[in-house]
Amino acid sequence: MDDILGVFGQILQVRISLIYNEDAGSGLSPGELRREIESHGHELVAMVKRVPEALLELHRPPDLVVAAGGDGTVKRVAIELAGRGIPVTILPFGTANNIANSLGFEGTTDDLIAGWPTARRVSFDLGIANGPWNRDRHFVESVGCGLVADGIVVMDSEAPHDEPTPDDMIEKALWRFRDVLAASHPHPCRLSLDGVIQEANLLLVEVLNIVFVGPGLRLIAAAEPDDGQFDVVTAGAEHRHELERYLSDRIEGRPAELRLPSQRARQVEITGWDRIHLDDAVPTERGGQPLRLRVDRAALEILVPRLE
Repeated sequence: MDDILGVFGQILQVRISLIYNEDAGSGLSPGELRREIESHGHELVAMVKRVPEALLELHRPPDLVVAAGGDGTVKRVAIELAGRGIPVTILPFGTANNIANSLGFEGTTDDLIAGWPTARRVSFDLGIANGPWNRDRHFVESVGCGLVADGIVVMDSEAPHDEPTPDDMIEKALWRFRDVLAASHPHPCRLSLDGVIQEANLLLVEVLNIVFVGPGLRLIAAAEPDDGQFDVVTAGAEHRHELERYLSDRIEGRPAELRLPSQRARQVEITGWDRIHLDDAVPTERGGQPLRLRVDRAALEILVPRLE
């Protein structure tokens, strides 16, 4: 579809394919989602639970793919549809909703669906990582080593109790990240940013594609989703207090701002770390090979509704 906004303006129904995760933090049921979408005059041609590749089996591609869930759902949709020319939008029902928050999604489910006809079109870069797994992997949020990777491992090792709310899960993650930070030590790291070599002892290095990572950590003030560059954030021992203060402010519900060194680069190589995270996962492969990152420019088009 050359112009999804033109389609919205010319016909009553837009053909929607929905990828949903009803287990996400604050989602609606499939039936409720269907009723919400169809009440705005759109045609729901497919509903798929967590399996975006099934969309590609449709005889006729949809006009718009809706990712309803958390960051994991959005990531699967983004990676499966990268380069295929099918617009995507988000109904954020997850815990952190890093991708939706970074792009400025706001409002209720009804507000977002009502805003599809006038949504702004955002070209969205993806990242490509090649490391110990010896093949290219797309990522949406960030790749990094140190604090965030270690915090993800700790959180993954703990089974959730009862049915925590998204706010409870975020608060628990912030506590765990602060504990990880208190026990961490700077690690020797070699960075290559567009061919310029840097060496330092670091508590973390994060190669960001969007603003928010992990449990809603805002490591930079802003990022452009289509500029063809990563924001590379680092923190050494001298930044430990800054990180501690930020995490404590977040836990206590106070205004929180983090100021860490950042640089921009189109190609990044990281050497010296064993544990690496790609988005919210930590691959188990080991081997010590350099981690090489590059940008997949404008791999996706995302519709971001405007609130009236």
